[in-house]
Amino acid sequence: MVCSARTTRTGRCAIYGMWDPTRHVRPWAELPQMRRLFGFGVDFGTNNPSTGLLLGLSRERRRDGGYGSRVRLVDEWRHDTRGQEAAQLSPSQQAGLFARWREQPHTPYDTALRPEFVIVDPAALHFQRELNLLGIPTSGGLNNVSYGIATQASLLSEDHLVASDRCPGFIAEAPGYSWDAKAALLGKDEPVKVNDHSLDGGRYVIATTENMWRPMIDWPTELVVAA
Repeated sequence: MVCSARTTRTGRCAIYGMWDPTRHVRPWAELPQMRRLFGFGVDFGTNNPSTGLLLGLSRERRRDGGYGSRVRLVDEWRHDTRGQEAAQLSPSQQAGLFARWREQPHTPYDTALRPEFVIVDPAALHFQRELNLLGIPTSGGLNNVSYGIATQASLLSEDHLVASDRCPGFIAEAPGYSWDAKAALLGKDEPVKVNDHSLDGGRYVIATTENMWRPMIDWPTELVVAA
């Protein structure tokens, strides 16, 4: 386990110690033109939140006046009944909610682009089945946790990944995401499995589509813009 210089509010070793809202969060209303909308990364929960994160590739102006591309989390679906009196929804009901949200506009401007894939937690086969019954093709996400975490951390460190302010779950979870100290004593690199549902959704879509976006990244770290 490689511990960042930062710790979370609970004193644990932060996984995304480089997280900085001033660098990594941008207004959805100012979303630049997108080259592709790769699709949604979906994490399903019954007692925990269900989430869907839309990943795209931007074409945006750099500080030097040229244009570059980086990946952006554009929009987020989140169903969370924790702390609510509302009854928990079945997988089929949640699938219906996601399907309706999926058809809504996800950019602040008209675009011919459509999200290409729905990438779901590979353990949530029942939820994939419910989506399939609604006519939504799905694929199981790459679920190598350590690799997915390392990929997201690298992107954040290099300013190659930003999230829009319509991804509140991801934004809220990122600063508190931490390594499990007990697992570290056993020589294992494992995150604490709490408040990570939007992060997991983002991880699925980022890791699974890496071969698509990696060759297209063109955003030098030193050319980070304010908006």
